Amino acid sequence: MQVLLKFKSQASGEKVEERQPAELEWLPKPLFLPLLPPEDQRAIVANAHVPMPIQGNYQFTKDTDSLRYQPHPAEIRCIRFRWNQGPSRVKSYPLALTASYDLLELDIDAHTTATFADPERLADVLRLRQTLQMLSPADLPLTPGDTLSTNQWEAWYPSQVERRELYQPIPGAQIKESSWYSWRESILVWPEWPGLTNGNGNRDTALHPFLEELIQVLQAQTVDNSTTALPQYRVSLQTSPPIQPQTLTTFLNSTAETADPYGWGILQRFGLTTAFTLQDSSTGDYVTGSDLLNAVQNTLADLKQKYNDIYPHLHVELLFQAANSIGLEPGTVAPEGMLALIQISLRPTILQIQRHYRLEIQGDSNSQITLRFELNAPLAPFATISLGTALLVLAGFSLVALLSIRPLLRRSFA
Repeated sequence: MQVLLKFKSQASGEKVEERQPAELEWLPKPLFLPLLPPEDQRAIVANAHVPMPIQGNYQFTKDTDSLRYQPHPAEIRCIRFRWNQGPSRVKSYPLALTASYDLLELDIDAHTTATFADPERLADVLRLRQTLQMLSPADLPLTPGDTLSTNQWEAWYPSQVERRELYQPIPGAQIKESSWYSWRESILVWPEWPGLTNGNGNRDTALHPFLEELIQVLQAQTVDNSTTALPQYRVSLQTSPPIQPQTLTTFLNSTAETADPYGWGILQRFGLTTAFTLQDSSTGDYVTGSDLLNAVQNTLADLKQKYNDIYPHLHVELLFQAANSIGLEPGTVAPEGMLALIQISLRPTILQIQRHYRLEIQGDSNSQITLRFELNAPLAPFATISLGTALLVLAGFSLVALLSIRPLLRRSFA
């Protein structure tokens, strides 16, 4: 069957224009349905809680018992809206016609009764806050489907959990805690990469050898652990966009804390992180929840002996669906709320090479004393002692310094 369209207008007279399109598509005019009645919607107000590791329990396991919904450090207030797809009083309401929902806001304290009595005036003061579209249950574990837009994620690492226990800000204060370590006294220890960290500085693969083998082991698993059976999983890796030539300034801007708050972008460039999904080869279904954790945990356990030196750098990042990334009260975290996407990263560790001490000296004003520093052994080929504005180099085991004493003089040296 073919479609034939004939166009005729008053201006064309008896002349008829004919066209035979290959396809015909109708674009319906948007239809705005009436507001849902109050009995078909509900709002709950509470403090926001997010999935966080339990303090001191940071070991990756086959479940989410080490996670809990804990109060958001910023003390964010949360409103949870729930509503029916259509008015419950209308049994024949055409639910299939609903393509999306608009969340509207009305400031009832800013308007008089006359506004509420006039539908047109009321419609003018309604503010659109969000447009929402429904997802099918099959799409929930796949939305969002990547970790490339790192500034749209909120992650909680063990270091942040430990900082929460030590940092007690004034309620309502916006003061951000400082870093634990500084480049002045600490260095980053990157995971060893044969040929890159101990060779000519070139890498032969896009991913670290450990991540490459992790993917290969997952792909090689079979249904009955035999060599002739069909593979158990199909592994789909997250595709990173190609790296474009940059200047040092643009590179620093793209990897700044505001654009890449958790370092995912820089780790992707370095080949130290990968995100992937697993699909059951027999059914095509995505592996989610406890089954996903179990598959990854078993593979990591098999590789531990070979890559034991890499495991201090290993981080398994569990990603949650949008509806399960926020809770309204403390509680357990269900693995069913996770995405089908999981991320494995090799993050640098911190090695502190200098330590700070404080020495308090008291004495009479304008007097002088002699200090002698004795070292049992040199801590490094050379070390430094900073006394105020003076910088002294320790090349041996003892050093004599002359200080002028002031009341309650405090000096720091490293």
